[in-house]
Amino acid sequence: MGRDAKITLSATQWSVALALLFIFAAQALTAIPALSLTADEPVYLAAGYAALRTGDWRMATQAQHPPLMQLLSALPLLLQPGPDLNALDGWATAEMSRFAPAFVSWYGDRLAPMTFTARLPTIGVGLLWAAFLFRWAADRFGPWGGLLALTLFVFDPNILAHTTLATTDVGFAAFSFAALFGAVRLLHHPSP
Repeated sequence: MGRDAKITLSATQWSVALALLFIFAAQALTAIPALSLTADEPVYLAAGYAALRTGDWRMATQAQHPPLMQLLSALPLLLQPGPDLNALDGWATAEMSRFAPAFVSWYGDRLAPMTFTARLPTIGVGLLWAAFLFRWAADRFGPWGGLLALTLFVFDPNILAHTTLATTDVGFAAFSFAALFGAVRLLHHPSP
């Protein structure tokens, strides 16, 4: 496909693309309940929650990653009861090694629902990544090439594994890919 070719998908191709995105989301959603928290998820969730709740960025800098995915993952936690940060160990002294475990411990029996909701934004970012990948491959190799790339993405175990966690990995990969996609399109089709 040329750089200036307009991509048009048939109803069948649209249906296949949407079905693949649905399969991707279903795989991720059904995997989440079987996964325990990883070592870094409490750090990102606690940092994001603290920044959203108080506007205090001390914990976000402790997490040592750009805060966007921390904030996105913690956003659903604002819709449910949460801890009083001043009462948590490590908050006053900004010690993440004490604050993150105290944050997670506060949820007690509600840890599984908290973990599930905190991981949902990462699935959304993964779906966005899949859509950009599909569009890039369709632009370069036609609609069937886009569907092939999307199929490989949807069933890739590494992508599925990381998309089910409230970490920064998928955000970094997805937003880097989207930025590169946008930059290349802008070079080929300059416009405001």
